[in-house]
Amino acid sequence: MSDPWLELGPTTYQADGFTQLQFPARLVGEDGGLRVVERVRPWQAGAKLDETGAMPDRFTIESVIHNDIIEQGLEGVPVWPGLIEDLIEQFKSGKTGTLNLPWKRGLRVKPETWSRRANADEHRGGESFVVNFKQDNEDNLDREAFERVSVKAGAARVVDEAIFSMESEGMSADPIGDLTELAANLVGLLNTPSDYAQAILTQARRLRRAGKILIGEYQAESEGRDQMNSPAGFAARLKLLELLELAARAESDAREFLPRTRSYIAPRRTDIWTIATELGQDARQLMAVNSAVEDFSNIEQGTAVQVFAE
Repeated sequence: MSDPWLELGPTTYQADGFTQLQFPARLVGEDGGLRVVERVRPWQAGAKLDETGAMPDRFTIESVIHNDIIEQGLEGVPVWPGLIEDLIEQFKSGKTGTLNLPWKRGLRVKPETWSRRANADEHRGGESFVVNFKQDNEDNLDREAFERVSVKAGAARVVDEAIFSMESEGMSADPIGDLTELAANLVGLLNTPSDYAQAILTQARRLRRAGKILIGEYQAESEGRDQMNSPAGFAARLKLLELLELAARAESDAREFLPRTRSYIAPRRTDIWTIATELGQDARQLMAVNSAVEDFSNIEQGTAVQVFAE
């Protein structure tokens, strides 16, 4: 029987701007996980566990760098100590590189730690070498990226804090059950905004509408429905307003993944489905980019409607 390892590609690493280096892998390990945020909710046992994406994969490679090593591509090539020195030079450059493992190619990684050890009994003419790589998604950590993360992290937190404030002041939390579900759905969609931009717009708009209705109900003048008018109930109102702001930011982020739009002035009383038919566009997509339109079934003449540019 043939050795299946011999049918796989070699282990190589190349930092950007450097030469690709092949080195023998004695052991290859891959480790991963999920980022799980624990949220304790008032007067409830246990904790709510929110998954906020995958942790960076880590790859550990153990190697023996020895001039007597037998590996296709390295036969007769003196690899010690020059190969280790060349690898460490690339590692210390701080640049992202491309790692090719025998069964997984094209990994974009950065070396996190490495170590070299020589045993006088086992490694005469060579060394053992261990390096730990961490996956690099190469996203730019600019203000926009941080804001998008803050929406995901903040929506669920603000809902919980609003519930706590309302219950502390004797307000029924039942009316915001839908609000909690809408916020959870929005956070889930924000994990892949480019795929669900239209759904994010719709969900964020529903969340803002539900929040406004709730604030209106508890600011009413009728007895029992005026708690947010008092100083004690003001904290709950602030939390709900913060939630509305987060939803608006989610809408703004999602719009960046949709096609460009232009203004269309309704020439007569119409509806969104008629406009979509006339322009050959999707009515659901048009509704997603027209959060300012209150009634899609009754658009007055002269109303500015956003449609997709040709």
